[in-house]
Amino acid sequence: MDRERVHQDWDVLYREITAFLDGGSLPGDQQIQELVRRHFDIACRFYTPSREAYVGMSLFYAEDEAMRAFHDSYHPGMVDFLGAAIKVFAEQGSGFAPSAGAEASA
Repeated sequence: MDRERVHQDWDVLYREITAFLDGGSLPGDQQIQELVRRHFDIACRFYTPSREAYVGMSLFYAEDEAMRAFHDSYHPGMVDFLGAAIKVFAEQGSGFAPSAGAEASA
């Protein structure tokens, strides 16, 4: 797993989410859920989290001061928005495995 590539991919993804956040998108919107799927796929480069563990990742982002500061540096509402979007993904997700081809970009 190429950590530098993972961080680059997350950077691109968070910038895309910021644009939707600025545009008034909601956590359950299809475009947002597609971005959360990409977030999940990136996380799967480390390990494949269960639904509970993936939601727990969003709680870590919110509760850990450094993680909140990092994510909110993209947008002041990033952590809360991403957490809500991850919860929707976990509740509605039909499969909790990486997307086909996700490992190829690792």
